Parts: sequence; structure tokens; C-alpha cells
Amino acid sequence: MRSFDTGRLRRIAQLRAARGEGARRGGSRHSVSGSNRMQLLGLFVAGVPGLAALAALLFTWQDVRIADQGQITSRFNAAINNLGSSSLDVRFGGIYALERIMQDSARDQPRTVSVLSAYGPSPVKVGTRLLITRRA
Repeated sequence: MRSFDTGRLRRIAQLRAARGEGARRGGSRHSVSGSNRMQLLGLFVAGVPGLAALAALLFTWQDVRIADQGQITSRFNAAINNLGSSSLDVRFGGIYALERIMQDSARDQPRTVSVLSAYGPSPVKVGTRLLITRRA
């Protein structure tokens, strides 16, 4: 068994205290000097506005997406109303508007195709004559 040398332990503790390595309970073994603290504070102060700008950009992008979807919905409703018009030119405008919606929004393509498919085979009155559209 080894004998305990209290003198040696005392010298080690004095050396550590001189180097700033005193025993800390629950803390880290590495100390942060004053200049390092200032650098960390500067990094934090510079980073906070950047994070705020990133959050603002995220919310703006989300608002633009919502507005874009609302505009497509409005255009879709207007095109459907045009399909029900008695004027042939207005109906053609509705068809072209639906075509444009299909090009602009991949999400709305299946719905637009189903509307055009349902509209296509329906009879259309022009003046007093009845025209029946046929699929090729």
C-alpha cells in the first residue's frame, strides 16, 4: 500500500492555483478569458439580428405562398364562371384561363383536367342551333 504524501498534494494544488486550474465543482476544467468572453458576446450580438432576419424571411415566404394559392383559387373560380357564360368567346376565355392555371400550378392540374373533361362533352347552344362536341 502507498503512503499518502500531503506535501506533494499541497505543491500540486499550489501549482494549479498559480496557473488558474483550481478545482471547480460542476464546472469545466477550461476557463474562458476576458477577451474570449468579448468575442463570444460579439458573436452572439452579431448572430441575433441574422436569426431575426432569417425568421422574417421565412414568414414572408410563407405569406407569399398563401397569397399565390389565393390568387390561383380566384382565377379558377373566374374561369369556371366563364365556362357557364352564354357567350362563346367568354367560354373560350374560361378554357384558356384553365389551361394557364394548369401551367402555373402543378397542384391544381388534376382538378383542372377533371373540370375540362366534364365540360367537354356537354352540348353547347350557339344561337338557335345545338352543337354536340365529340371526342376524337
